[in-house]
Amino acid sequence: MLELARDRSAGAHTYHVNVEHTARAREILGPDAFLGVEHAVLFETDPDKARAAAREHLSVYLHPGSTYNIAKFRRLGYSEDDITKGINTAVTNRHNLPQPIPVFLVYQTAFADDSGIVQFRRDFYQRDNDVAQRLSRTSQVPLAERGAGNQRGG
Repeated sequence: MLELARDRSAGAHTYHVNVEHTARAREILGPDAFLGVEHAVLFETDPDKARAAAREHLSVYLHPGSTYNIAKFRRLGYSEDDITKGINTAVTNRHNLPQPIPVFLVYQTAFADDSGIVQFRRDFYQRDNDVAQRLSRTSQVPLAERGAGNQRGG
């Protein structure tokens, strides 16, 4: 699929992939193509809460009837045993950041139809209101609006 995306589009969007896949995707697509990557990241300091949230998030992708997603994880190099262990134990990787970093979220439900026109749909995961409420509570001002100059040294 990545070769098809490289040859017939402006890039690719990958979903629920590991970092090794992202590196391979960049090699296949080349340096100039768009590569939109979804890596699930959870900002939670309590390991039990993090595991519960990760298990809930992945459950829709790894239930027994989800053969497409399970096949994708197999192509990414995970064995059936790896997948079963992950479902049963919800093992997570935890990395503590040395200092807080600003995080900006954009969540949209969209797809390109057969004509290449982007279509937006309702929020069937029901996450938009939660994201909007959380974003409205922050006092973080985007760097571009702080008058700190731009990346070109301005």
